[in-house]
Amino acid sequence: MVIKSIKPKTYNLKTSKGFTLMEVLIVSAILVILSSAIGITLFSYQRDTTLKSTEKDIINYLRIANQKAISGEDANLDGASEKWGIRFTNSTDDYYQLFYGNSFLEANTTEKIYLPTSLIFSDPSEGQNKDFIFNRVNGATTSDFVIISLLGDATQLKTITVNSNGSISGN
Repeated sequence: MVIKSIKPKTYNLKTSKGFTLMEVLIVSAILVILSSAIGITLFSYQRDTTLKSTEKDIINYLRIANQKAISGEDANLDGASEKWGIRFTNSTDDYYQLFYGNSFLEANTTEKIYLPTSLIFSDPSEGQNKDFIFNRVNGATTSDFVIISLLGDATQLKTITVNSNGSISGN
């Protein structure tokens, strides 16, 4: 009877088909850095998009109030045409309201829109309100070049201007 000896299998690390711990750590570090950079970019893009869309929404509501005043829309159905306006409120939760009448009354509010939590009004200042009231027929306002400032962060600021003839613009 012949007894064969079994040799243990030896592995050559130079020709191994796996990854070393160092290679795995380097690839993982690169992936973490890339995903962080992409996340920061997407977050910044989202804030910028939110700021721009909110600016457009506010301009749109100012134009709606202006057009309602020009057309003499009768909001309370009393047979008389109304002035229309927007009130901007800087408080814990910043918001703006569409209203009708010669001055702001909570009872005459038709819509209340809150700013996204990532945005605040820098004008009007904290705890203050600012009203824009558009006159019937011509849509003019009583004040000249009133500005609403919308702040996203220290580097993102949008300014909305309403001048006395009722024209509305943003930057």
